[in-house]
Amino acid sequence: MNNSRIWYTRVPNLGWSHYRTLLSVANEDARCWYIQEAADSAWSTRQMDRQTSTLYYERILASRDKEAVLTQRKKSAKGGGRF
Repeated sequence: MNNSRIWYTRVPNLGWSHYRTLLSVANEDARCWYIQEAADSAWSTRQMDRQTSTLYYERILASRDKEAVLTQRKKSAKGGGRF
C-alpha cells in the first residue's frame, strides 16, 4: 500500500502544504508530534509554519512549566495572536 494513502487515512484534515512544512522538521519525534497536534487543533498551514519555525515542540520539551506553554498556545490559537 502507498505510504501517502496510509497517512491520508490517518490524518485526513492535513493538506499537502502541511506535509510540505513537515518536510523541514528533521526530528522524527517532533514531526510526529506536529502531525498529531495539527490534526487535533485544526492548525492552518500558517499556524503550522509558525509553530515549526519557532521550534514549538522543542520549547515545550525545554520548558519547566509545560502546562503554561500549552495553555498559552491554546489562548493564542483562539485569539489569533502570536506568542
